[in-house]
Amino acid sequence: MYAARAGVDLTQVVMAYLGVQYKGAGHRDEALATLRHVVGSFGSPDGPGEYDTTHHLDAEGYDNLIAVGYWRDPETFRRWSSEPAVATRWDADERSSGGIGLFRGILSPRADRFETIYSFTDDFPGVGAIMDGVSGEIREHSYWGSMRERVPLSQTDRMVASGDLSRSVLSAPTRRAPPWVGSPARSSALHVRTGSLAPRRTEENPMSDTNGLATSIGILAGVSVFVTGWIGMPTWLLFLAWLTYFFCGGGTDGLKLQLATNLFGVLIGVVTLGIVALVNAPQWLVALLVVVAAFTIAQSGRISGLRQTPGGFVGFAMIAAAVQVTGKSVLEPSWSNPIVLAVGAVVLASVFAVASELGGKVLSGRSLSLRSPVIDEPAVDQG
Repeated sequence: MYAARAGVDLTQVVMAYLGVQYKGAGHRDEALATLRHVVGSFGSPDGPGEYDTTHHLDAEGYDNLIAVGYWRDPETFRRWSSEPAVATRWDADERSSGGIGLFRGILSPRADRFETIYSFTDDFPGVGAIMDGVSGEIREHSYWGSMRERVPLSQTDRMVASGDLSRSVLSAPTRRAPPWVGSPARSSALHVRTGSLAPRRTEENPMSDTNGLATSIGILAGVSVFVTGWIGMPTWLLFLAWLTYFFCGGGTDGLKLQLATNLFGVLIGVVTLGIVALVNAPQWLVALLVVVAAFTIAQSGRISGLRQTPGGFVGFAMIAAAVQVTGKSVLEPSWSNPIVLAVGAVVLASVFAVASELGGKVLSGRSLSLRSPVIDEPAVDQG
């Protein structure tokens, strides 16, 4: 993983979420025209440096079209939002009447008080597009509190909470805001695509990301039964390494981590079981060797390429299981050696894992790329 970095001249950003909400196909054209007007206003000299457009269907059945603009300083945003063509639309009573509703949310964090990470190092979407650079590979992720530790200010400040947390809903000056003016429903999912609306789930594109991936995994899991049966490999051994791929986040980074951690675990298991077989170890020595092996795998998380330590434990379990299944020693010089079975399962699992991710993207109408995750990410709880 990599963090987008701000240069010395970037001290505060603005992220403006400008939304159009409607219900029913009859208001879609009007909503799209309004969104185009919002995006068109971004073209002014004080418009955002970059923007995204999004679409999602919330829990109440309302479609939400949102343009997200990113500015490198609040003053430029203030000038843009004060332009008559912009201010008039957002100050008008009409924005909360008729068949569509408008809502907005403006965030302006200091550059040392927020963070954004990616699994790649260029062509960043989101606020990363206006940042100045990128970090080297980082270790502060995938554990509780890692986001806080990635915030630059946390290196010199305890960031103790202060003040009160309040919530307000935008409404027109002279009337109560209708249900569609305010925050999106909490149970919806948000899909971001730079410069264009995310694909809608229609008859031509019916599957969500989760359903597409689940269908792909289910079909390939069935196929794997025949493949593993044909080559004489326990299917569940394949599944162990397969799940590691998704635990590691999927994509190219997940593939590298899955192969590295699984094979490292297999290696530690081979050394451990080899010593056990070589000296015909008593139970107390077996226990001691397992302690050393587990400690070694846990400590391997300090190495960037092995940071997902559960994959190492899975690899260790795979070689131990292979010994049990074959009834042979890891020291036996033959093709029936358990090492061949365990390593083969790791490699074959990576093929099925990548195929299942790509299959999920095909079924959900996404581009064939291993750069981004395919599971729906939950929207921020607004409650």
